[in-house]
Amino acid sequence: MTETPDNHPTDTSDAIGFFLTEAGNATNTATAAAYRKAAASLRKFAEGRPLRFGDFDEPLLDGWLTALFINGNSHKVATYYLRIISALYNRAVTRGIAPPTEAFRTAARRLDAISGLDYDISRREADHKRLVAMARGGATSPGGHLPVYADIFLASVLSGNMTPSEVARLKKADTGPFPPEMQAILSRHTGNRRSYVFDLRQPEMTGRQLDRTVDRNTAAVMRLHGISGTPTQAPADLWAHAALKCGYTPQAITGCLGFRPTANPVFALCPMQPIPDSDAMEMRATVARVITDDPLQWFVMRLRPASGFSSLLQRLASIPSGNHAPTLFYPCEEIATRIGRRLVWRDRPVIPDIVFFRSRRSHVRPLFREIGDLAWCYTTGRSGTYAAIPDSEMQRFQQAIGQFTPEYEIYPAGTLTPAEGESVVIIGGLFTGQQGEIEKIMPGNADSIIYRVVFPDSQGIEWRVNVDSRLIRKADATPHAATRQAYNQPHA
Repeated sequence: MTETPDNHPTDTSDAIGFFLTEAGNATNTATAAAYRKAAASLRKFAEGRPLRFGDFDEPLLDGWLTALFINGNSHKVATYYLRIISALYNRAVTRGIAPPTEAFRTAARRLDAISGLDYDISRREADHKRLVAMARGGATSPGGHLPVYADIFLASVLSGNMTPSEVARLKKADTGPFPPEMQAILSRHTGNRRSYVFDLRQPEMTGRQLDRTVDRNTAAVMRLHGISGTPTQAPADLWAHAALKCGYTPQAITGCLGFRPTANPVFALCPMQPIPDSDAMEMRATVARVITDDPLQWFVMRLRPASGFSSLLQRLASIPSGNHAPTLFYPCEEIATRIGRRLVWRDRPVIPDIVFFRSRRSHVRPLFREIGDLAWCYTTGRSGTYAAIPDSEMQRFQQAIGQFTPEYEIYPAGTLTPAEGESVVIIGGLFTGQQGEIEKIMPGNADSIIYRVVFPDSQGIEWRVNVDSRLIRKADATPHAATRQAYNQPHA
């Protein structure tokens, strides 16, 4: 959506432009500010898409209110913004430029029905951090018999659809489609002589006794780690919050769970839509991986029309450093154009408007809250999670174009680097496959090294090219022995 001055909409069907015009015409300063905030939240939700008056239906309003809750707004703020947009929309109806709709009244009734839910997103975020610390071994280790129940609680969260009592009843024969991280927990407790995975002396207890025992000890584990909630509800709430951080939509999350987490307003307004078993398995695996590891990965964004890469850089520079700025990769090639007698050089993107970025999956959604009007992130499948590029594929792409990011490292075969006068083969970039000799070794940008390589072409003409050290190998070394990449090594 092309930016226009706040009080000059491009046309009368531009709903957000109309709302901002009304804000500009308000005589009361506080009222004008409230109008602008409500309209700005709606424009941010639209992420650059134009909103016409005919677009305002129940799904749009439910999605907008849900986005407000995801971003940490209270029920009071959501209700206030809805009233403002409803009043402004009714002005457009009165002037004959918007069709009448009952969507606002319906949304108001649904909001009123969930006024008693817990809107404290900071508590959920704190619980998520404590869960992550517990899953990665950074929290206090419980003593006595509690480690077993700590694993039962973790397995319940990672399963994405099981309560601690259901996990406690698992038998060795129950080899369901569990995430690998959950399988690792179960394998630690599987014994040879008993049928149950966890040794809780299940045959000696009735079903109610087992439930009470598991609930009591799981609650003790939660208190020890500072996680709020009840043992029966907390695992689903924690999993759902982690799934949101992975970029999954509320609809996909409730479809995977099969129910709405009862205390979280984020899931109160979205429709319940079942998802295929294959998508559910993929979701559970992704969420479990983020909870237990959340490694750095490559993702892809596309710049929106009229948004340039320089605008993206400026926006990222304005975001506080605590918001986990990603590593960007926007490869360009230098193009020469003759203007009169002069040769003018300019950078041309290898793939226009496509920006690769390296981040942790849980950091992507907060990132696009800040830059969603400038770019959008590619997703995969019906569930809408962010599409990650395997490190091996990104390595091959960077090697093919001859441009690299700091995470990429290549080491020559053996322990010795190529020396001047030695024969080498160029393995990437414009001169891939050419064999020549190193004439000179020079320092490059940052920590890189540049080799000047001399080689003849098919007509006997001698070429001299400067090549990044990561694009060559010794002529007598095999490609597999010549290079290795360090993407999978941990980074801070």
